[in-house]
Amino acid sequence: GRHLVSPTPMRKAIARRMSQSKQQVPHFYVSCEIAMDAAIEWMSNLNVGTALSERVTLTTMMLKAVALTLEEVPEFNAHWTDAGHELIDDINIGIAMDTPAGLIAPAIVDCRDLDVRQFSARLRDLAGRARQGKLRAPELNDATFTLSNLGMLDVSSFTAIVTPPQ
Repeated sequence: GRHLVSPTPMRKAIARRMSQSKQQVPHFYVSCEIAMDAAIEWMSNLNVGTALSERVTLTTMMLKAVALTLEEVPEFNAHWTDAGHELIDDINIGIAMDTPAGLIAPAIVDCRDLDVRQFSARLRDLAGRARQGKLRAPELNDATFTLSNLGMLDVSSFTAIVTPPQ
């Protein structure tokens, strides 16, 4: 048989944004493989003697790399508007995460000068509040760039959806 499950307002919003992204945002795809041996060794050394709940992860290392890249190439830290390419001074990195309400990408706001340990703490806090439905408006609305990472699920490649107007 079939059973219709009415979507929640959050799921409706997610579906609307995903459709908008694929229909209205120009996409292009580039991929390369990166040897991470040195980064993993550095991370392992950094985590020696650190409580499991406070360890740096590959995701937090990627967040730091993205922040550095957005500083170096400010054209990536921007929104596309009808008026033009709007460069944004604040670096607010969205991070895709699955929550009971659905897939969202809340932002770690004002993260220009965070180190990897600070990224770890901010990400843990953000993920916990996202699961509880306690995100703040800037975290939901002000991302300037979004990171999606599925590596922990043994995914070697995927194509993320661009979140408009990023």
